Amino acid sequence: MGFISNVETEFSKAVAWFKKVFKKLPAWNVAAATAINLSAPILESLIAVFDPAVAPLVDPIIGRVQSDFAAISSLVAKGDVTNLPTFINAVKADLPTLLTVGQITDPATVTKVTLATNTIIAELEAVLAAIPAVQAATA
Repeated sequence: MGFISNVETEFSKAVAWFKKVFKKLPAWNVAAATAINLSAPILESLIAVFDPAVAPLVDPIIGRVQSDFAAISSLVAKGDVTNLPTFINAVKADLPTLLTVGQITDPATVTKVTLATNTIIAELEAVLAAIPAVQAATA
């Protein structure tokens, strides 16, 4: 199974899962943790796409994204939504820069990276979308 097929399969699973979960409205952090967990393997497969020659340019961005993912996971586990948007928005800003910084010129690879980054961003946006409801419920 190819990279794009894997990403599409994971994304389809995530969409179906969110539809099912949000009908029942379980604890938001369970849904958020699942979104993060679904994004992690996509991020790992994304890292493998880059030419080692651009590692000095790409590695700092990947490092920030991985660090922010760790912070997001920690905040979700604690049920802390206060700082969550900061880390999520940082990841959303960093991921698209990988296309230019990574000096990708092959159209197929551009498609793979774009699909992967868009999938991760969609997962994170789902987490962000749940925050107002969580804040209202705890107010």
